Amino acid sequence: MKINYLINEVSIGNDEKLEQNFNFALGLVFNFNYLKKINEFVNKKVKIVEAENKNGNIVAWNIGTTIYVNKQIFYAKAKSDQIRFLLHEFMHVLMNKRSFFIKKQFQELQDLSDKLYKIVKANLEKPIEVFLTGQKQAIPTIDQQEIVSYLMNGKIDWSALSLKGRKEFIRALKESNIFNLQSNFWKKRLA
Repeated sequence: MKINYLINEVSIGNDEKLEQNFNFALGLVFNFNYLKKINEFVNKKVKIVEAENKNGNIVAWNIGTTIYVNKQIFYAKAKSDQIRFLLHEFMHVLMNKRSFFIKKQFQELQDLSDKLYKIVKANLEKPIEVFLTGQKQAIPTIDQQEIVSYLMNGKIDWSALSLKGRKEFIRALKESNIFNLQSNFWKKRLA
């Protein structure tokens, strides 16, 4: 079945392949019904904008429904890394608490993120930064929203969580009925 393109009117620089890969990745992340919901409510409201940020550590960020990519740093990354950064920021867009429109439409994603955060906090065996990134590093903000966003990065370190916590976490993902957990995207992250 053909995936409807979510970002069909936005160009990311001159890289049509990146747009196609991003849209394909959305089909791997979300189950068909949730992707359909995203298309209905978010289509043509999300923009991806090239920008320049002097901070060499910032690859991408979002404000509201706009995702900004730090041109020089973003395009220096491998295509797979570019997609990971876009997916991470896209999750922030879907969980934007300041936009009543977004919050209302995607409340179940926010609820899942809150639930996962509680599971992680109750079952950590190493610092939360290690769980999210696989290494001890400074993360500017760590709140409920970050758990789902960091799942997009593919660097979750399951050794930072107790076995009980890991089982609860995966069960919560399954019960949410939001994600396409049968895709290789998720199989690699949950292995």
